[in-house]
Amino acid sequence: MGIFLVIGEHEAGKVKKTTLELASKAAALAGSGGTVVAAFIGSGLSACGSELGAYGVKQVYNLNHPHLEKY
Repeated sequence: MGIFLVIGEHEAGKVKKTTLELASKAAALAGSGGTVVAAFIGSGLSACGSELGAYGVKQVYNLNHPHLEKY
């Protein structure tokens, strides 16, 4: 089915509820033939996204840099 990308929202290093909802929906759409991945942009993301596995996300990408603090 392909790869579904969820662009994650966070605040102070915590995943927002809307991201969890989108991840869950993407997993449902992907079914057994697709893969769900998530990406976060910002700074202080070391733990961001670790709980997304429970929502069907197989891989989390954190684009983490101090210059991205406002994203």
